[in-house]
Amino acid sequence: MKKKNLTRDVFRTRFLNVLRSYYAGDDTIALILKSPAVLEQAAWVLWHTVNDTEDRLAEMSQQQKENLKSDLTAGIAGCKAMERIYQNVDHKPHFAEFLGIVRGDLTFKLENFKKAAPALTQKRLGRDRDWSLVRYAKQKIEEELHRPLTYPVLADLLNAADDAGETGRKELKAEALGRCLQRLNEHRFALLKPILERLFLEKHPRASDLPCVPKQKK
Repeated sequence: MKKKNLTRDVFRTRFLNVLRSYYAGDDTIALILKSPAVLEQAAWVLWHTVNDTEDRLAEMSQQQKENLKSDLTAGIAGCKAMERIYQNVDHKPHFAEFLGIVRGDLTFKLENFKKAAPALTQKRLGRDRDWSLVRYAKQKIEEELHRPLTYPVLADLLNAADDAGETGRKELKAEALGRCLQRLNEHRFALLKPILERLFLEKHPRASDLPCVPKQKK
């Protein structure tokens, strides 16, 4: 029988009880328990990490891809329309030229999007977990707490969330957590690298890319 996802309120109550019962000895978690705002933020973002079923994540990932592709396509079409306006209706060549640059950049992003590797599956990242949500949870808790979360503390918070949500996951170790977040960062950088290289070369072209100036005859 498939386990039903917990409501946010039920999860919050269970999560708070687990933290107080098993993890309050840690200084950072004790600080979280003393701050209602931080505790509320932690419960809210960690609730999502226990409800990240594979089907729902796949649907979300596909929808995000479709939205991005749609936005890029619409942006390119919009630039083309505005270029025509500044070329044929309101003659402003510098505006048309700038829009052509923007259109080219969006076209480049769309082509890279089409070539990009598919989103990482949870198994490739090490466990049945959405690590982009874990990273997001880490960032939001740190913002409210005004201090960084170490991997051991983050692992304790995730284990407490798993206990509260009755996910049945094995205990997460800090070392494994660090490896998985590193893989996620490496994957994202691999997707961004072509775009970053292009932007860098636009500002700092290589000598081989510069036009040759013919020598003047004496």
